[in-house]
Amino acid sequence: MTATGQQATPKETASLVTAARSGDESAFTRLVNRVEAEQERQGVLTVAVDNQERTITEARGRYNAVPHGSNRSAKTQRIGKGYLQLLEASAQVPRQWQDRERLRRTG
Repeated sequence: MTATGQQATPKETASLVTAARSGDESAFTRLVNRVEAEQERQGVLTVAVDNQERTITEARGRYNAVPHGSNRSAKTQRIGKGYLQLLEASAQVPRQWQDRERLRRTG
């Protein structure tokens, strides 16, 4: 599981794994099936939840792209319009979890 939904730096991976192992945080990734690609699934959005505080702490895609954000960095521009459309469509997921599980949201 990665903090950005795709490729994480070793530091990002280590901190998320450490938090998950300790039970402090959980991370969930929305996956979509890609029919036209070699990959069966593609991570679109990863949501991190602070278990003790019952708070959504992050919701990000590849290269730290965020739903409803400007996403104008050079890396984000290379990931393609199709991915950004999937990311936008995924914006409802954290809101649904927040409402259903009565979670708070930071940031």
